[in-house]
Amino acid sequence: MTRCRSDRFDRCSGFRRLLSFVAVVCGLGSIAQAHDPSESWTNAALKSDSLKVEITMAPQCAMLLLDPSGKQPGGITEENFPDFRARLEALGAQFYVVTSVRTPLKLRSIAARMTEEYDVVFTLVYPPPGAGRLYFHATFLTKLGVGFTGTIYLTDLAGKDLGWDQINAETPNFEATVAATPPAKKTP
Repeated sequence: MTRCRSDRFDRCSGFRRLLSFVAVVCGLGSIAQAHDPSESWTNAALKSDSLKVEITMAPQCAMLLLDPSGKQPGGITEENFPDFRARLEALGAQFYVVTSVRTPLKLRSIAARMTEEYDVVFTLVYPPPGAGRLYFHATFLTKLGVGFTGTIYLTDLAGKDLGWDQINAETPNFEATVAATPPAKKTP
């Protein structure tokens, strides 16, 4: 690193102040983008044999859904997650009512896991929807109430965006149109 000579002290000092300012602004930007515990994300993807829906939320949000009264001490952590898994999966099975062309889709499977970032992820698998309107009703957001929000994304078989929206307790519904999909290939 070059040292400032006395004749260039003012320029170097100003440069250091500028670098300090940039470092502070960048640091605040990363804090502002930190995970908000009242937000959730839903990624729904059409597959040839299913509709896969992944909901990601903060453990505080999952705990509030498990215990709305807040009477249970502590929270969901990496260490105690296995103790909560069965209850979380039972709860997660009710997160969405998914309807395809006015017919409710029956949940095939659900799994809950904790990520390296300590978020709770629920993976719900439904049968593939028919061509036409696909409707999602976020019951978990209506249970959480005002102030909790979510973003939902839907992609087709090729990963193409079919739509997205912000959802919350007041507007918990999302709709998109699904094109006809070829039948799944069966292996002999």
